[in-house]
Amino acid sequence: MVKVELIDVRNHVLKGVCFKAEEGSTTFLLGPNGAGKTTTLRAIAGLVDYEGCVLFDGHSIDHLPPHRRGVGLVPQGQALFNHMTVEDNVAYGLRLRRLPRRVVEGRVLELAKQLGFKHLLHRYPATLSGGERQKVAIARALAVEPRVLLLDEPFNNLDRHSREGLKEVLRALVEELGVTVIAATHWASELDGLEGVAVLMRDGRVVASRPLREVLRAGP
Repeated sequence: MVKVELIDVRNHVLKGVCFKAEEGSTTFLLGPNGAGKTTTLRAIAGLVDYEGCVLFDGHSIDHLPPHRRGVGLVPQGQALFNHMTVEDNVAYGLRLRRLPRRVVEGRVLELAKQLGFKHLLHRYPATLSGGERQKVAIARALAVEPRVLLLDEPFNNLDRHSREGLKEVLRALVEELGVTVIAATHWASELDGLEGVAVLMRDGRVVASRPLREVLRAGP
């Protein structure tokens, strides 16, 4: 678990973004297209240049390259490898680290059980539903045990059943595994039933930060 804090983060899109994401919690970046949500996630992951500070537990990670930040990023569209099975997708990062086969297989099976797709391990991404693909993408990001999980539009193009299933996954990540999650999404209405903090963004700026339940109660 790690506390994330952004202080005056700026680049060609962001205009002094500041917010905190408490350890073992879910923080939702809400706003329309062009608000800077994806760029904020990519700044935390070290995938875009920026000025300002990104802190993990009070320590700057600005000097660290992406692979040393301890961040798992699930991009919009999941970006799964279509020529690989579900099992191989989840194992990808672990195999890059040249871990023993039994360690890799054990970690993949553990995540598949936790996220509820053990029966899909030998399938290919093209044969899965949108919700199933999202679970696999999250498992792949979690496999290397990141300190922070970043989700870009995780509910995009999911039907109602898949959205509800993904909400259960997010609850379990926080409540059972203690993962710090930061997720970007367009609509607060997609988050009904979840707990966390809503960071409202517009034009590259944070305009408000409130408990998600207050935003949902206020409606559109």
